[in-house]
Order: sequence, then structure tokens, then C-alpha cells
Amino acid sequence: MSKPRVQLLTDAEREAELERWCKTLPPETAAVMRRFPPWQKWRIRQTGQTCRIYSISDGPPITFRVLTDPPIPGLVGHDVYGIAPEDLESVDDVPTAAD
Repeated sequence: MSKPRVQLLTDAEREAELERWCKTLPPETAAVMRRFPPWQKWRIRQTGQTCRIYSISDGPPITFRVLTDPPIPGLVGHDVYGIAPEDLESVDDVPTAAD
């Protein structure tokens, strides 16, 4: 018996699923999730670690639980909770040494 294939969502499908889920959340929490899509990579400002959002606490205060990327491939990242939205920045928005 073969394993089922993983079907990836298109960008439109992913956005639609996020919106469907946000409709089940308190308005303040939904607004934060729309600003911080879980499929995007983020950087924790204080430590510089890159991470992905794992879950959200609808507080107050609203905080994230994130999984950090491992410092060396093959190692395990960290599970960090209590991260405030303002403590994250999009990896795409972070200036590089070339900037």
C-alpha cells in the first residue's frame, strides 16, 4: 500500500483557509493572525533567531508560541512561548549586510 501524497495548497487556498479560521477567533486575535500568517518565516528581534508561528494565545495579551529554526541543520530548534507580535519581524523585511 502506498503512502498518500501530500497536497500543497495554492496561495489563494491558503489565504482562504486562514480567513475561514480567523472567523472563528476573537476579533483582536483574528486581526493579529491576518498580519502574521503562520506559513511565513519570522525573526525574533531580541535573539535574531528565525522561527515559524506554531500557535497563538488570544490573551490578553495576545502572544505566539513559535518553533525556532535549528542553528545547524539536523539539530532540533526550540519551542518558545510568550512571544509578543511586536517582537517578531518578517524575515523578508530584515535588512541584510548588502543593504
